[in-house]
Amino acid sequence: MLLSRRNRKSTLTSKSRAEGKYRTPKKPSYGGSDWSPPPATATTSVETGSTVWVPVDTEEAWQVGEVIGVDENNAMLVRLASHIEERVEVVVPRDCQVYPVSRAFGREDVDDLTSLKHLHEPALLQVLQNRFNRDQLYTMCGPILLAVNPFKYIKGLYEKSTVDRFLLDPDNFIHTPHVFSTALQAYKGMCGESSVRQGVSQSILISGESGAGKTETTKLVMQFLSACGRASKGDINRQVLESNPLLEAFGNACTLRNDNSSRFGKFIQLQFDGEKDHLRLKGARIETYLLEKIRVTNQIQGERNFHIFYQICAAAAVSRRTVDGCLYSYPQIINAEGVKGMEIELKGLADHSCFSYLTRDTAVHKLSHGLDLEGFERNKAHCDPPVVL
Repeated sequence: MLLSRRNRKSTLTSKSRAEGKYRTPKKPSYGGSDWSPPPATATTSVETGSTVWVPVDTEEAWQVGEVIGVDENNAMLVRLASHIEERVEVVVPRDCQVYPVSRAFGREDVDDLTSLKHLHEPALLQVLQNRFNRDQLYTMCGPILLAVNPFKYIKGLYEKSTVDRFLLDPDNFIHTPHVFSTALQAYKGMCGESSVRQGVSQSILISGESGAGKTETTKLVMQFLSACGRASKGDINRQVLESNPLLEAFGNACTLRNDNSSRFGKFIQLQFDGEKDHLRLKGARIETYLLEKIRVTNQIQGERNFHIFYQICAAAAVSRRTVDGCLYSYPQIINAEGVKGMEIELKGLADHSCFSYLTRDTAVHKLSHGLDLEGFERNKAHCDPPVVL
């Protein structure tokens, strides 16, 4: 989970008085490189009876304990609160950092981490964990919005009714920890109604590790800004939002960590115009870079080609029509040279309905025309001459 600290090697030794012997804490399964604790403050400043956070070699990363003694070398003996019945105690060397525990431990519920009394790593992680357990995925840290991917659907978080609440009462929601709030502040900044960079272009940087939710967050920001600057007529809003399925089809793939991983970077510019107090969305520009082209011909075991490859093959399998040289069924895909044998079906990302959606003949969707130019026939889902993806 995101809140766990990985690749760290504990410097602590545990002592169980019930067993009357020392033991080493169980090593976590993730293992990894050696980890050294940060420099410690003076251990002598920690009094016996104090409650502190101590680093541990488990998934929790930090645990709360009570200092029950300090020896002549300034090493502390700490009894872990989570192991009171077992009376598990750890010896904390003087060069290992510990942190004070707030008196409001377990009751702290803040929207902004900067308002915490003790601003250190375990306190921040504890608040994020508590909020995550309550399905509160967003937390502010000053001007930065932190998001923890829940990997599940949460009702009411992104529905149209939620967008409408932000738009109808912006002053009440503008400081709420939510991706819509960040987008709202950017929009108001363009309109000159924000205290930050009034009346000028705004930038939103979305960053995180693979699987953190960057792709979905980008789509949510675009969705909200499109609603803020909804044009009175025309298809510009739809065109902007419908660019996402196309980009994901040709630029996203299934990896070991993420079923819908973006294998390229993108810079999206939404263009607004109109009256200063209410700007309208007029267009968009998307720049892509660093596309992982090697994935077309080679993928590591357990990973896949770009979604579009499987979408086309799935569409061909449904139509059951073939042309010499074209793959049309999953067995052929699995046995094809250069394609790793694995389960192809990935609902919602690579089935035939995705390809049918991309190739709809509407004012917004133009992919079918592009495929016709390249030798594909949309209704037959085959290629002539054979095309290698």
